[in-house]
Amino acid sequence: MKINDNQPYIYIRSTRERIPVTQQEFNDYYRDINTFRKKQQRHGRCVCPERKRLDCDMDCMTCPFHRAGDGLSLDYTTVDDEGNEQAWADTLADDSPLMDEIIADS
Repeated sequence: MKINDNQPYIYIRSTRERIPVTQQEFNDYYRDINTFRKKQQRHGRCVCPERKRLDCDMDCMTCPFHRAGDGLSLDYTTVDDEGNEQAWADTLADDSPLMDEIIADS
């Protein structure tokens, strides 16, 4: 089946097929994908060129344009003004209830 060049389509990367759709369906389908892709690009995790933007299906782990970006490990350490090193994992708030509260509730 030949698709008109002006006909909007949705590209399925896993099966490599183009599905003709209406303009409204095209906009609805790619709205969330474009938002997600732009966020990934701002953080350096996506280097997808403009000509390949319709290939995006938000499956970054299988995408050839996926990069590590600015995501750092929780083991990443920072140094405060006093020279003390602290890992990011040590600064996470522990929202779990205390054992005394659990015992008192039961």
